[in-house]
Amino acid sequence: MFAFHGGRGSELHAGHCQVRAIEKNIDEPHTFRRILTKRVPFTKDLDETSKSFIGGLLTKDPSQRLGAKGIEEIKNHKFFADIDWAKVAERKYKPPIQPIVASDIDVSNFGPEFTNQAPLFSPTDGPNNYQGIFRVS
Repeated sequence: MFAFHGGRGSELHAGHCQVRAIEKNIDEPHTFRRILTKRVPFTKDLDETSKSFIGGLLTKDPSQRLGAKGIEEIKNHKFFADIDWAKVAERKYKPPIQPIVASDIDVSNFGPEFTNQAPLFSPTDGPNNYQGIFRVS
């Protein structure tokens, strides 16, 4: 349900990349190098709980990173204070967004900047009718 992964989790939560919001006109490789080597700046509009959560995920030392002691460390973070994890496990929460999907290969909910990319890594087998799922320019 909550798939936060470091910098991308920050983007999902804040709606933009924190590094790019502070440092204008930098490219993606520079952004990732900055995340790996320097302290990630936060915009002034991000609340302390979110800063703590995202900062914890982006901690440079993996042994000190949020979640290094297990998933319970993440689930118990104050960012998730309003989450009843038993309800999550039982799928009792109503999703805030329910996309309309026409078929198991419908990608209409994804932008062309993603669907026009050549797939570089696919860890699972696709559905039998996957041909044509990605548009090639």
